Amino acid sequence: QGAVLDRVLSTGTALVTDYAPDAPADVQDEATIRVSSWLYDRPGHDARGGNPMVASGAAALLSRYRSRTVTVPGVAEVAR
Repeated sequence: QGAVLDRVLSTGTALVTDYAPDAPADVQDEATIRVSSWLYDRPGHDARGGNPMVASGAAALLSRYRSRTVTVPGVAEVAR
């Protein structure tokens, strides 16, 4: 049981950190709990089951901290 929880928590942490690396630590923690709980409740989850970040509510929680980069050919990257 402990190994499963470790894997789910490390996956949740990676998803949250990749989605919004500049979010405050307490917001990242809450998002990690949400997405990890969602993944734990769905052990056979795959891509056909939806996006875990969206389905768990973590994406909505992190949306204001998400940095998006737009690349235009011939122009430097612009963060927005």
